[in-house]
Formats: sequence, C-alpha cells, structure tokens
Amino acid sequence: MSEVPREEFQAAYRRVLEAPPAQRWEMIQREYAQPEALRQRLESLFSPDGEDLFLIPASEEAERPRELDIDAGIQLGDFELERELGRGGMGVVYLARQRSLGRPVALKLLRPSIGAEHASHDSFLDEARAIAQLRHPGVVPVYTVGEAAGFPYFALEYVPGRDLAEELEAVRQGEPSALPSHQDPAYFREVARLIAEVAEALAHAHRQGILHRDIKPSNILVDESGSARLTDFGLAKQLAQSGASVSEELKGTVYYMSPEQVRARAPYQDERSDLYSLGVVLYEALSLARPFGGDSFTAVLQSVQRAAPRPVRKLAPRVSRELALICETAMARRREDRYASVADFAADLRRFLNHEAISVEAPSWSMRLRRAGRRHRVRLGLAAMAFGSVWVGFGAAEQVQRYFEAPRLSVIAVDPQLSQLFLDGEVSLRRIDEATGKVGPREKLGSLPLRHQTVDAGYYRIIVEYEDGWFTEHTRDLEKGKQLTVQSVYRSEPYLPDQDWATIPAGSFRVPADAPELWPFRGATVQLEGYQLARFEASNRQYREYLLATGRSAPAWWRGLSWERSWDALPVSFLRWDELRDFAEWCGARLPSFHEWQRAAHGSRLREATWTRESDQDWRGNTEGEDVLSGTAAFSTLDSPEAFRWVCEQLVPVDAPQGDTSQAIADAVPGLVHLVGNVREMTETMALRRVEGRRVADRLARYTAGVNWEAARYGLTLLTVSQYPITDEYRRVTHGVRLARSLIP
Repeated sequence: MSEVPREEFQAAYRRVLEAPPAQRWEMIQREYAQPEALRQRLESLFSPDGEDLFLIPASEEAERPRELDIDAGIQLGDFELERELGRGGMGVVYLARQRSLGRPVALKLLRPSIGAEHASHDSFLDEARAIAQLRHPGVVPVYTVGEAAGFPYFALEYVPGRDLAEELEAVRQGEPSALPSHQDPAYFREVARLIAEVAEALAHAHRQGILHRDIKPSNILVDESGSARLTDFGLAKQLAQSGASVSEELKGTVYYMSPEQVRARAPYQDERSDLYSLGVVLYEALSLARPFGGDSFTAVLQSVQRAAPRPVRKLAPRVSRELALICETAMARRREDRYASVADFAADLRRFLNHEAISVEAPSWSMRLRRAGRRHRVRLGLAAMAFGSVWVGFGAAEQVQRYFEAPRLSVIAVDPQLSQLFLDGEVSLRRIDEATGKVGPREKLGSLPLRHQTVDAGYYRIIVEYEDGWFTEHTRDLEKGKQLTVQSVYRSEPYLPDQDWATIPAGSFRVPADAPELWPFRGATVQLEGYQLARFEASNRQYREYLLATGRSAPAWWRGLSWERSWDALPVSFLRWDELRDFAEWCGARLPSFHEWQRAAHGSRLREATWTRESDQDWRGNTEGEDVLSGTAAFSTLDSPEAFRWVCEQLVPVDAPQGDTSQAIADAVPGLVHLVGNVREMTETMALRRVEGRRVADRLARYTAGVNWEAARYGLTLLTVSQYPITDEYRRVTHGVRLARSLIP
C-alpha cells in the first residue's frame, strides 16, 4: 500500500469519525474512493456495520480499554449517564445528570481507545482549561473537571436544542427549524443575528488569548430561546504559542479552514483564521451551500487555497449587498484584506441589523479586475489572442507578432522539507542591464503559481517573495519565443547559517578609468544595494548534498572514485555556469554580480593585490600551485577521475585560514576567505566584447572574478578579467562559485 500523507489521513479520519456511525462506511466509499491508499486505510479503521476498529492489534486487544457501552443509568462518579449526544476524534459527549446538584450536564469523556496516549490526555484537558478562562453568554461554560473509573471527563452546561448544522439541514429539507424558511425575507436577518452572537463570543475568546481553530456549524448550538452558543474548543490554542509542526497544525474541518490553515503555517494563524472560518459559516447559512468543494480531500484543500467562491448573491439573490459584502470581507483569501478582528466583523453585522452604514466598502473596479486577472490568467490570455486576431484585420499584425514572440515565464514553488502543503507568494522581475550589470526596479508579475506569463525579452533577476518574508532570486535570460519554467525553493530556514555570511551594506564602488578595458562601468561610480556574500567558496560537500536532494547525476569525474573525506571541504569546480547557478538557487541564494564581488574584495579603494609586494602577502593564499597546462601531462583529459585527484592536490579547504583577512586590504570586508587562490568565482554578469569598436554584451559568456591557485605563475591580480562561456560543454577546473543574496528583494 502506498504511503498516505499523515495530515491528509488525519483530516479524513476526523471527518469520518464525526459522521453518525451508520453513515461512515458509505462516506468512505463516496468521498474517499481516491486515492486508493487513503480509502484502504480508512476501511481498516471502520467496518460496514458502523463499529470502529481503531487499529488495535489482536495481541493488544485485551489490554487496551474498550469504548464505553452506555446503558441508561450507568454512573461515573457524580454523574448518571443517559444517552450519547455526539462524538469527535478525541471525545464522546453524553447527556448526564449531576446527582449532587440535580441538574443536566453535557459530559465529555476522553475516548478510552486513545486515552492511553499522554499527549491526547493533555490535549483533552487543554480544552477544559481554555473554556474555563471564558465568561461570556455565547460560550458554553465548563462546570467541573475530573476522572472516574479511569475515564477523564469535564462537565459542560447542557444546551437543549440543535446545532447550526442540523438547523441548516432542516431548512434545506423544508422541515421545521429554529430558523425561518429560506424563502422568508426575515431568514437572512436571523442568520446575521446568530453569526453576530457567535462573533461576539469568539471575540471574547480572542481577547483572552485563545484561538478556536475549528469554527463550523456543528460547533454552534442554537438554544431553545434562539440564541447562538459556541462550543467544542478541542482544537483551541493560545495565541502566544507558535512554532508547531505540520502534523500539529493541519487541524480543523477542511471545508471551513482558512488558506493559512490549509498551508499549515502556524506563525500565520491568528484570530483572522477564526474570522475566515466564521465567514464561511455565514456564507453557507446565507446560500445553503458550502463555498468550496471537491471530489477528494486534496481537491477540497486546493479549492480552499486557489479557487474563488461564487458570489453569495448569485446563489441567494435576496441577500442584501451589505450583508454579502460583510461575508466577502470576512472570507478574503489574503488576511490583510479581511476585517482586522472578529470584533470588527461582529460590529458590522450589528450595524447591518440596526440599518446603519457598515464600515467596509465594495472593491473598486480596478481591484476587481486585478483579482479577476489573478484567477483567470489563461482565459484572459485566450481572450487577448482572440482580440489580437481582430487587430490583424485592422492592420495591427505587428502587435500580434510581438505577442507571439514574447517569452513565456512560469514560476512554481517547491519545498524540499515538504513542510508546507501549498505555497503562496508574489513574483516580480528586475531587469539586469546587459552592458553594465546594473539591476533595475522591481516589476510585479503576479502570484504563485505563475503560468505562462508573457514578458519582454531580456536579462532578468526573477524574485519570488513568500508571506513569511523568505524570498528567492533567479537569474535568467528570457529569449524571444521561448518558454521557461523557474522552480523557487522555499526554505523555512536558510541553507547557510547567519555566521557563514558577510554583510555588505548599500554603498558605492568606484571603478578607475584605467581598469581593464572590458570591465563594465569603467571610470564610473557604481551604486550597489545591500547584499550578503558567503564567507567561503561553495564546497564539494554542499554540492553533493544538492545532488542527493535533487536526484541529479554526479559529475562524470566523480564516478569510479573512492571518495576521500578530505575532499568534502575543498571548493567545488569544473562545472557549467548554469549548474553552479542552479546549485546556488537551491541553497536559497544566487550568483553575485561582478561589481558585488569586486566591491567586497577591494572595498572603496581599488587595490591590485599582485602577490609580489610585501603589503599583499596576507592575501596570497594558495596562489602558487601547479600550472594547469603542465599538470595535464599526467592524464589525457581534464574530464576524468585522475584529473579530479590532481585538482584536489592544488586546493585547500574553503574555510582554511588565510592570513590576517581583516586587515589585508584597506576597507575590504572582514571574514571573507580565499577571494584569491583556490578557484576563480562565477558571477551573474554578462561579459563584454568589442564589436566594430563598440563594447557589447555577450549573451553566451559571464564574468568570473578573483584568481585561482596558479595566479602567481602568470602574474594575475584582482584586476584580472576572465570570461566564462555558458555553452553546454564548457567547464574549467579552475572555476567555482561563492554564493550571494540580496538583503531585500
């Protein structure tokens, strides 16, 4: 049986468990037929006759506590149990009579089949503690907590009546209900009143620092007076808590989850997540339909995350515009677009009920167009193509040709740790001037996933920015008529720790007029934004981790070798430019620009560092190694295990000390090691070449910076310029990479 994601199974299991026992098997066959592995696992837990199996091995059957068989009159401590009222994934609720006070109570017991787990026992009591903090007429209060006959329990006020889910189902079926008929104009005001009462109770919980996290119709009771009461704080959590894992955070009933709950991102679940769920309840109560659905658990999750619900007034035209707008605001996909708090939501519902002006306004036409554009990119693209065909008839063939020649860019996000189910972020571009390497302003493109977005041809830094502040940068040359897909690697923690980065604040870098001819920006002062440069060159160990994580093939010269542990610490080399670029992006970084590298090496004054003057001795590093050309006499090709061994003999570990690096060159960045020696380092900047007396960018070559182990033999300095072809076959044993990243996107 193939593996089922834990969070997917847990959510499905809880939902089946909430159904009446007689309906569970049918629900599994109807709603969880696919994937087959999930259906089979659920079938192993339930039987067609409605009995729970609970995965108790036969050898443990006699040792594990059984579910409590309830007969009228059975006693647990001070309570006489009468009948079952309902059950969930952790507890069973019974109508009971507290003998000492002669009053009815709702007695919630921890299910014996899971009560042996210490964490489950603590979570069960956490619910009682959460409710005990609340004093509000809209919250069902807890009376007492205890344990009897090995069963942990707590007693709640018994609320005669039905829950909102049952009331809504009665309205759908045209049966008697505490609510008016859906055809009655008073129905929508009654719904608004009930939801306002729940919102006020929920706002009270939030003020006490408690999130509910499982707002849904079945957790809202409608008492005999017609008032709403909020119950079941089994998934409640303190607002101050954070940092939980995915398995802890994917909780709640999927149809009512907020997008941030679906993505299981604990730091982004606040009171606005509860607000969203209550907005979904309002939507369902107004329209008698859930806003999101699907044929499977995963389809529902994707619908919550990506789809836009039909406007509630399309399903229920008699809903007023104000009430529909209140519902739409509460259910906004972006937390920033919702009400700031549940209290604000409740206040607007009260204003509606009092015939006062509500606080929110309908979105402007421009906002509606932007939202529609994000939802319907493909349709709009087809419409544009159709419109373009009409233009042709009016002599606008040139515009249509440009449309078809424009590059198509797609951007998707991947999570190597699989810590997120879905990833949400914004994509933007920054054009890189091909002649100077200067990076231009940001231009927003859209949201993840970006599909076949047309852009102007050019050299770009593509930026993906996530909700938690993490961002990735990708250097690409977008050519006419080409389609390109970029994978953005989301990381909850950076690949390199903070101590492995040197920070260079925003500032200027003056390039002398007598710098080598093909230096970009000769004689000019370059303004650079703040950035970070890795203190060490990338190592073989890091590149091996990248290959293992991505499944890419190892270089040919690594194969057939008995790997020596000492090689892990040496700089990686002999790779294509695009291979090093992709590796850098997997690390959550990029290649540095030529001027970023040079500024870090030289500081504000351009020093040559010729390795011959006494003042430059500390920066010599291993610059006096064997000549590559003379070294090839020992082997026929550099693309071989023998060549790799020889190269390793010329190198030193990337973190090996290199003199007094903090004082070697005036104004240089402290902490950077081996900017000279070891390997030359790749940059993202297009190289220049002279064509008919003009300097033009060579799209098939990039600058490298620094010098390698043979620098002393050839008199090379930090001003030495080299170019690296980016063709499929070009590799040099003398070239490697140092990672970089921007301080802000």
